[in-house]
Amino acid sequence: MASEYSEQLIRQKWEELEKKCTLVTETYQRSYQRLDLEQENGIRLSYVSPGGVWELLIEAGDFDEKVVIDFPKWKGMEFDVLVLDVPSKDTRHINFYLEKREHRDIFVSVCRDLIQGLDCCLTNESRRAEISDFLTRWNRFFEHYGQEGLSPEKQRGLYGELWWLRRMINANINLSVIVNSWKGCKRGYHDFEIGSNVIEVKTTMTKEPRRILINNERQLNDLALDSLHLFVLTLRKIDEGGDTLPGIIESIRNSFAGKSSEYSFEHALMDAGYIDIHAYIYKSSYSVIKEDFFHVQEGFPRIIDAPQGIGDLHYSVVLAACEEFRCDIDTYMQNIGV
Repeated sequence: MASEYSEQLIRQKWEELEKKCTLVTETYQRSYQRLDLEQENGIRLSYVSPGGVWELLIEAGDFDEKVVIDFPKWKGMEFDVLVLDVPSKDTRHINFYLEKREHRDIFVSVCRDLIQGLDCCLTNESRRAEISDFLTRWNRFFEHYGQEGLSPEKQRGLYGELWWLRRMINANINLSVIVNSWKGCKRGYHDFEIGSNVIEVKTTMTKEPRRILINNERQLNDLALDSLHLFVLTLRKIDEGGDTLPGIIESIRNSFAGKSSEYSFEHALMDAGYIDIHAYIYKSSYSVIKEDFFHVQEGFPRIIDAPQGIGDLHYSVVLAACEEFRCDIDTYMQNIGV
């Protein structure tokens, strides 16, 4: 059910409620309707006048059930608990509402994610649990990325990780395995892990001699791993004709559409800092100049043991010095395929 509700459709339903609501400003009125008109699913859209407030109401408990959730403070959005006589008398609802109208876009995006998560929740207890997971997920997003979108550097880094992810899809690796292997979206030490086989992805736009930045001594440390490989994607920014960050995401979404791992991929995108309302600002178009793939092992140019007392280690690796460690991507994919 929830996958059928796009942000556009959810927004449209609120706008319809708004039109139906009385224009008599001195009279307080809350107008609401079930999100699914065919059956009771515990989710309602609401509009409050005066004030023009959009609300998402989620059934969360009977009158004697406690709703104990530590609600966050998000910019332009608020939470509280209401008691309403729907679907039965004195039912507790969690009310997620839009405090400032200029934040409508992000509010609708956040609501759609919550609606998707609540799709299979048929009890008050399961809804409260899903809301707690939802709050944790979006707290992490706002803490790391705010509401303004990704910087140009982070856009390129995400593009590189998605390029490798799409390569795995084209190699017919199981989609659930692919999503679960993507650790870079969760700010892990490495970008992809399948068992103890690890891939570190780097994106560069430097000219020759090309180099990449290593952020800490653990990134290229293969201790206790079956294998560690480095994939480097060299990009050039072009005016037209290339691919964009929203473009590569759309192509990957087509591969996940209707699959059991579709929802997991969308969560991974959000963990990486990408949400659709920012797509319009990600206009940079790229042409791929080169792909490089190296087996990181003994002798590879790297620092893996920082002297005691030294932290925040950053250094660069010149790709020309890594030639003897070059290997074939397709052969690797065949060996790692699940």
